[in-house]
Amino acid sequence: MSDKGKIRQTSTKQWQKEDKIERKPISSAASVAADANEQTDYEDHPHHKDIHLLYDFSAILDRSGIVQFATESPIEALGYSESDIIGKVFWDTRWFAKSVESQRRIKECALAASHGENNQCKTKVLTKDGKIIPVTFAVSSLKGTKTDHVCLINVVSSQTQFDKQDPETTSTDSVERRYNAIYNNKLQIVYIHDDTGCFLDANQAAFDRFEFTREDIGKTYFQDIVHPDDLLLAFEAVQEAMAIGYMKHPIEIRLISKAGELTWVECLGMRLSEEGEPFVGLGIAQDITQRKQAEEALRESETRFREIFANLNDEVVFVDLEGTVVNVNARCWDTFGYTPEETIGHSFKDLDFCGPEEMAKLGEYFLSSVDHGDPIYPSFETALKHKKGHFVPVEINTRPLRNTDGALQGFLSTIRDVTERKRADAELRSSEEKLRDTVNKLRLAQEELSTPVIQIWDHILALPLIGLVDDIRAQQVMDTLLAKIVETQSELVILDVTGVSSMDTEVTNHLMKTIQATSLLGTQCILTGIRPEIAQSLIDLGSDLSDLVIKRDMQEGIKYALGQKGHRVFELHTK
Repeated sequence: MSDKGKIRQTSTKQWQKEDKIERKPISSAASVAADANEQTDYEDHPHHKDIHLLYDFSAILDRSGIVQFATESPIEALGYSESDIIGKVFWDTRWFAKSVESQRRIKECALAASHGENNQCKTKVLTKDGKIIPVTFAVSSLKGTKTDHVCLINVVSSQTQFDKQDPETTSTDSVERRYNAIYNNKLQIVYIHDDTGCFLDANQAAFDRFEFTREDIGKTYFQDIVHPDDLLLAFEAVQEAMAIGYMKHPIEIRLISKAGELTWVECLGMRLSEEGEPFVGLGIAQDITQRKQAEEALRESETRFREIFANLNDEVVFVDLEGTVVNVNARCWDTFGYTPEETIGHSFKDLDFCGPEEMAKLGEYFLSSVDHGDPIYPSFETALKHKKGHFVPVEINTRPLRNTDGALQGFLSTIRDVTERKRADAELRSSEEKLRDTVNKLRLAQEELSTPVIQIWDHILALPLIGLVDDIRAQQVMDTLLAKIVETQSELVILDVTGVSSMDTEVTNHLMKTIQATSLLGTQCILTGIRPEIAQSLIDLGSDLSDLVIKRDMQEGIKYALGQKGHRVFELHTK
């Protein structure tokens, strides 16, 4: 059987052998120390320790030159973090910040490797503290693959050492050593599988993460570890890699540990071939669980926001600095009769919500909110036109929207339909007017009832007072009585106080002034029904009662008044 056939028939048990899965990196220091003369050459360099650390550097670049995976220790040794290298375009990283020529060389080598041309590139790298180190990179396609722009980058020597070594030997040893270093890194999960989904090998990171052991190798399949809902996607991606040599795009799937713990990973896979024939599949997975959790939290937050935005009772409008409507909620469409297509993306002015004069006021209101320090800016009331032509009274509240740099982006306005409030206000004002009118009528009626001036005969008036008499009522008595005397040209007035429950000295004094005022109009006042306490108040005041006619009750007062007019009163007795 040919060697090619033997390779294709490699059994699962062979992959389980310790000598096959042992992936210890070969120490470059030991290799260099094998020749004391060669070691001396690069030890003379002022940064030989940094050069020594660089020997452990390896990286895998994707088709765009972006570093997908890299060994950790040399990155940290040169003062950088993984974020400075991984995820960046390799020749644009800070390693080559001081040399445009170095950037050009490494880029050309990487592109050449994408076409299967293994090569080496003499260049310089920059440490974070500013040291410049001359190194040689071995740039090669991943062995046996037919992928484009997927290459393995290794540091093989300093320039002085490279000149004394055989390039082919250096490149071969370096590639193997760097591959082992990448395989055994602790940051990514690296695994090898056949076309049935059986795991043939994996690095320690995979065992630690999913609680598998080497005894599980050869007995564990995709379906044992991949979430059932993602299994079809995983197999399709593997079939693609085995067919064309690589996955066109990374996939995101869920893996399940023996304990049932779920882990989201992003997988990149490729086909390894031997002498042009498919051999096994190589996969590298990155834990993205935290990113997925953050994305899910963001989606939930966005969903809640959209639900709140859509179901607000008020209309919400976002316009940019040009006055173009960026977004509106459904309430706004219901209120003004416009569809989303008729509003979003159109100028607020073109929508003909109001006339030019009112639009100018609205624009001034928006701009004045920018200079207002209080985030709760006073509202603005106006009327906006409905699509059918009628106007809708609204109350607008606006606040400016800014980005993280503080630059103004636009305006967010809440528009509240106040039609019902306006109607209620109008009804309230009408009710208040009616109430005031009723109160005035009641007041007049009360005044009339509290001062009932009665004309009992030609030129004879009677004013019976009942209840409590205070200052206000005493003044009303004077005003009403004097006006009635002038109106009827009365000569006699009977003022009866029989029904007065209380009247203090001040009110008694006011009553006496009323009597004096009637006399000034040529009218004689007859006081009837004086109670003892009122009589006492008159005495305490020292009032002059000589010209005052006082009778015991109203009946006597009427008799006296009629007698003064020449009338006689007879009592009729019926049997």
